[in-house]
Amino acid sequence: MAFDLYHSEQWLLALLESPSDERGAIELACNGLYGAKSLYSQWTFSEPDDRARELFAVLADRKQQHLERFGSCLSGEYHPSSGGAVYDHLRTRNETAERIGAGVVARGLLEHSTYECFLTNLELTDDTRTTVEAIQGDVKTTLDDVRDVVEDYPASERKAIRESCDHTLQTGRDALSGTTPTTGTHGYRD
Repeated sequence: MAFDLYHSEQWLLALLESPSDERGAIELACNGLYGAKSLYSQWTFSEPDDRARELFAVLADRKQQHLERFGSCLSGEYHPSSGGAVYDHLRTRNETAERIGAGVVARGLLEHSTYECFLTNLELTDDTRTTVEAIQGDVKTTLDDVRDVVEDYPASERKAIRESCDHTLQTGRDALSGTTPTTGTHGYRD
C-alpha cells in the first residue's frame, strides 16, 4: 500500500532539507496544522452534510490546539504558512466523500506518519518529543473516531471515501518516488 512509503526515511528527507533540524520539523508541523485548521474551518461553513460539518468543526478546533502546542516548542517568532500545495488541492474538494477521504483520512495518515518519522529519525528535546508523541496519539484517536463516522455512511459513500483516500496516498507516493510529474514533494508537507 502507498502508506508504507510514508514510514520511511525517504519521506522525512522529502519533507525536510535538513533532517536533523528540530526547528525545521516543528515549523513543518505548524505549517501543516495551520493549513489543516484553515481547511477544516472553511469546510465547516461550506459543507452541506451535517455529520461532516460537525466533524470539520471539531477537527478545526483540534488542529488549533495542536498548532498552539507545537508553537510553544518554538523560540522566537514564527508565522505558519498555508500548508502548501496539498491544501490548495484539498480546498477545491466539494464532495463530502472527497473531503473526508482525502482531507481527513489520508491527511491524518500522513500527519501520523510524519510524526513517526520525527520521533524515529530526529534528535528532539524531551519537551518536543513529548509534544510530538501526545499530538501523534491524538491524531490516532481522531482517525479511530473518523472510522466510526464513516461507518454511518451508506456503502457507496464509504467506497468513495476509501477511493479518495487511496488516490491521495498514491499521488503522494508517486510524487515521492518520482514516478509522476510533480511540482515537488513539498506539496505533501504535513
